[in-house]
Amino acid sequence: MGKATRIGSVALAAAALISIAAGPAAAADKVVHAYLPGHSGEDWAGQGSWDDSANTLCVVVGDDDSHLKAVARIAPVSGTGPVYWLADRYPQTWRCTDNLRIPENRLYRMTVKVTQQNGNTYAASSRFYT
Repeated sequence: MGKATRIGSVALAAAALISIAAGPAAAADKVVHAYLPGHSGEDWAGQGSWDDSANTLCVVVGDDDSHLKAVARIAPVSGTGPVYWLADRYPQTWRCTDNLRIPENRLYRMTVKVTQQNGNTYAASSRFYT
């Protein structure tokens, strides 16, 4: 194999890799935890989750009687498309939507907001693909 052929093969392989990387990310389940300041790990105040195979959004308030409500909201990052939200109140009940009619392979943002009985609020968010 000549030098020009090797360079051409490398260029083609690189172009294929770039085109694969530029496509939409694979959809997957997503979990977002909202924490009180100084807390981490399993000590979350609220949790939102997206189940990609069932297209369902779920939310649960953390296991602490100072947490009053948790709200999970998903919205397209582009600003165009359906927005969904769901709330849970203490004590924990794990509320979930039915199968949502949502466009596939779109970039969404999930935000989880927790309100405590004293009125303090805490939130976290993360992006994911549907």
